[in-house]
Amino acid sequence: IGTQLYTLEDVGVSKVAALRTKLYAATGVELNTFAQKLSAENQNKVFRKIDFVFDTFDNIPSRQLVATYCREQKIPCLHLGLDAATGEVCWNEKYQLPQNWQPPAAGACDIPLARNIVLWTALVGLQTCFQFWEKQQQKNYFLDLSTLTISEY
Repeated sequence: IGTQLYTLEDVGVSKVAALRTKLYAATGVELNTFAQKLSAENQNKVFRKIDFVFDTFDNIPSRQLVATYCREQKIPCLHLGLDAATGEVCWNEKYQLPQNWQPPAAGACDIPLARNIVLWTALVGLQTCFQFWEKQQQKNYFLDLSTLTISEY
């Protein structure tokens, strides 16, 4: 899978478990993960004892739940999103859910150069997290693969 981090050794393992293992191997950080669909009924359980949310959901209903919950609970939340050749890294305070958004016909991960925008957005997102944790800065970015630009807003 071109835009995913999974290998043959991950066959038969849930994406959540495989990613948790890879992140632990790379960083030594133990993550609390949940391999279940987020809903209004389980959000309190999922977000119990959470200090920070890194939102990469690929669907609007889950993004809405995350954004609303984090605003109400005053939990720092960084949203990462993609659309064809653009990426967004945005803190909850400025985040607006896409209106009238339609997924690309081919699927976001099947678009040529999708891996490039996925990795670029992920790297900017991680750097944004580091800035927050080290300096308490909350910067928002828009990435455009067609012009190779990153704009702060």
